[in-house]
Amino acid sequence: MKSLTSSAAKSAMSTPKSWDFLRSPNTLIKGSPNWIAASTDFRVWPIGKVFYFKSCFCSFCPKRGITLYISSTSYVSIKINGVWWLSIIPNWGGFHTLNIPANMLNCGCKNIIEFYAFNFGFPSPIAISWGFYQNCWSAMNCPNLGATFYNLDTCSCECAGTCNLPLVSYYPTCACMCP
Repeated sequence: MKSLTSSAAKSAMSTPKSWDFLRSPNTLIKGSPNWIAASTDFRVWPIGKVFYFKSCFCSFCPKRGITLYISSTSYVSIKINGVWWLSIIPNWGGFHTLNIPANMLNCGCKNIIEFYAFNFGFPSPIAISWGFYQNCWSAMNCPNLGATFYNLDTCSCECAGTCNLPLVSYYPTCACMCP
């Protein structure tokens, strides 16, 4: 099994022209989707060939879940943060819209997606294109802004910390109180 690791911020290569449907406004994938292939020349791989791809991704409101848009030339089994999630069938020319549940996500950029791509039934290139969409607007809209803020390290609303020791402020009241 060949192993390739990529960063979601840096795609291994640009999407082939025939995959431009992933840039359609209907897909909700903002900008260029992530793209990774088993080879840069899009060669055809034999039946049973397996490739492993791994990438990091961010979720700043993990309690909401996140949508994964994915297209592939081969069968793909997916792990999220080390847990087997699901498998998809090839869908060259189309894409799957999948919702990763909140209980599988970590706060921030501490999430890992792993793809196990393989040919089953017929030789083909092995390539995956994917992107994420997450609407965090209402999650990050903390009440009483100024006294509160959305902490991207904890993915929650917190007090702005205006109290002096030994008094502490507790969310959601955000008033100075004895600990």
